[in-house]
Amino acid sequence: MECFIVEPQNVDRNGMQLRLTGDEARHCVRSLRMKTGEALFATDLAGTCYETELLEIQEPKRNEFETVCTILKFLSKHNESSRDVHLIQCILQQQSKFEEIVEKATEYGVRTIIPVTSERTEKSSINIERIERILRAATKQVSRANKPTIEELTSVEKALHISFDEGRKIFLFHETAGKEDRFSSEHTKAEKIAIVIGPEGGFTEDEVARFKSEFNAAVVSLGERRLRAEAAAIAALAIALC
Repeated sequence: MECFIVEPQNVDRNGMQLRLTGDEARHCVRSLRMKTGEALFATDLAGTCYETELLEIQEPKRNEFETVCTILKFLSKHNESSRDVHLIQCILQQQSKFEEIVEKATEYGVRTIIPVTSERTEKSSINIERIERILRAATKQVSRANKPTIEELTSVEKALHISFDEGRKIFLFHETAGKEDRFSSEHTKAEKIAIVIGPEGGFTEDEVARFKSEFNAAVVSLGERRLRAEAAAIAALAIALC
């Protein structure tokens, strides 16, 4: 069933109706050519999805469409993982690769993404507005009730402090981890975890030692192959959330 994004202020819970506006309504009417009586799905990105039926297509004003849908069912936390996973990800030289990680992390069900810098990070900024658009599209793609939170760019140390203070089990991915420290579903039994992925050059040995000492980070690997940063993040999240 096609999923659309509905703004929370356009949901009338008492009247059991919601309105699609802007690009979402245009996609419904012009691209998909949906008709009244057809079923559609909607997410408010803030905790609830809705099973609905298209009730009315209003005449466009200045080429702006609007549709009214009857709410058939409220689905709280729909397609949300029971695992509370935060991704602490060093930003990459190519933003497109970082964006790929953001997209897949959203599809897998991560709750929060914290972009960070470390000693070997080559960039110092990211396009948050573009990333927010990717988050919305990916949340819609998998019909999630919640859009993940994207935090402001910070240092990896500050992000680790936050995770440590929240009582998260921290998993730091680094090639020096032994064979016995290969990341697996057994590691994800903790109620709240943080997955930490370095930049293209990885974390330095000094960083790894400090993070183990200060934040009790478990240094783990994804096997003997040396993966690119974007591949490592996606593989780790697949293990943690699938």
